[in-house]
Amino acid sequence: MGTPAKEPRSILRAIRFTVKEDFHIQRMMAEEDYLSVSKYIRDKALAGKEKRDSSARMLKSAVESIKKVGEAYNQAVQLFTGKAEITAMVSTLVSLTRELKGYTEKVVTIAEQMEGTPTTQNSDKYMLQKIEIIGTVFTDAELKQSKSGNQYVGFTVVVRENFGEEKRATFYDVSYGRTGIVNYVKKGRQIYVSGRLSLSAVCKDGKAYLNAYVSANEVDLLNKED
Repeated sequence: MGTPAKEPRSILRAIRFTVKEDFHIQRMMAEEDYLSVSKYIRDKALAGKEKRDSSARMLKSAVESIKKVGEAYNQAVQLFTGKAEITAMVSTLVSLTRELKGYTEKVVTIAEQMEGTPTTQNSDKYMLQKIEIIGTVFTDAELKQSKSGNQYVGFTVVVRENFGEEKRATFYDVSYGRTGIVNYVKKGRQIYVSGRLSLSAVCKDGKAYLNAYVSANEVDLLNKED
């Protein structure tokens, strides 16, 4: 088993094996019909790189698809505003959510394969949407209590963006486990938040709204309180 090289192989690498290692190599070569030791080792060494390159290309493609789904989410929320269009919007969001779930599962599977970790049948528990935002505190922080009895800080952050003449504001309901910041997170302060993002669509007064929630693992106040 062997083919001529497309370019000259001018670099020589000497490799030493134990008797036992050489025995196993010879046996595996025979099983795969290899005659050349150098070709066998070369194929096995480079196969991993080709597999990683292929996985990287697949991962990049999946991430690009997720970005497109995210853009479609925003378009759907903006387009379907009338009462008669609510059903169409909900149907669109459900379809996009299913599409997004498929792509995120694909990303997890590829990433696990690249890292050499086994893919579980229940890949949902590895799914995660992480977000970083810089915005303005819209409501003062309040101490709250979860169903399990743990205290946390809750507040709302607004991120305002300009797209030409169009102005857009996105509101995020934030929960944070470190309660010591409750007296410092005040309306109007600029803030950085990083954490897990979750979304939900609701209908109210004939209009559809997309709610964004952030379970924060990092919060930083970026300016001094007036």
